Amino acid sequence: MLSRPKRWLACALLAAFVVGAVLLSQSHARHADAVAVPASAVQQLKLDVQAHRPQSEQQLQRLAQDGNPLAARTLAELAGEAATPQALQQSLSWYRQGAAHGDGESAYQLGMAYLQGRSVPVDVAGARRWFERAGDLPAAQFRLATMLLRGEGGAANLPAGQQLLVKAAASGDANAMFMLGNRYRAGEGVAHDDAQALHWYQLAANQEHAAALQTLSLAYAHGELGLAVDPHQAQFLGEYAGHAAKCHMPHSRVALF
Repeated sequence: MLSRPKRWLACALLAAFVVGAVLLSQSHARHADAVAVPASAVQQLKLDVQAHRPQSEQQLQRLAQDGNPLAARTLAELAGEAATPQALQQSLSWYRQGAAHGDGESAYQLGMAYLQGRSVPVDVAGARRWFERAGDLPAAQFRLATMLLRGEGGAANLPAGQQLLVKAAASGDANAMFMLGNRYRAGEGVAHDDAQALHWYQLAANQEHAAALQTLSLAYAHGELGLAVDPHQAQFLGEYAGHAAKCHMPHSRVALF
């Protein structure tokens, strides 16, 4: 038979266990509820915050703290709009929380921050690790592919880099399309193939990629990549490239080719 102090200790431990189990159950329930919130609802909360409704920001924070990755990323984007040093640090903190809950875009943004030294010291190896965590996000695949091909932030791996570059291009990343076109044109890592180079340049140009548009403009001007000389098309694409280079808005898809 247990002595009175031991009985008291046993009861206290049992009570602590029960309370812990209840709190854990409640935490899991909140997480499930937060993750189930649709993206459209999170987007509406973002619009409400931008309309200066503070209760909406509090709702976003609760969702993020309970494990909704989109809410965390949304808070990161909102903080980034303020552009003050403190707000930018808060933005990175929310991106870290989003990435911790599996959001690829958050991991990509952290990778870009470390690659470019945005509110953190430049850390190319750290950027590479974040890009690796971004999963199937095409923009992150492109960044990681270039690092693998060039040996940036870690060892080079040419086959893996080429494979990832093709995957990013096939998934719609215009930068990857343009780089793949360059590699086919130069015969770098792949057999020289002007037809393939033209194909990828045209796909990138359809996303208003300025460098791809300029490359095609020069190809039409000089009769390169198997194209006939066409001064009018060269001029049109050159002017379009200038417009695309000056535009800071996300580029849309157009049917140029």
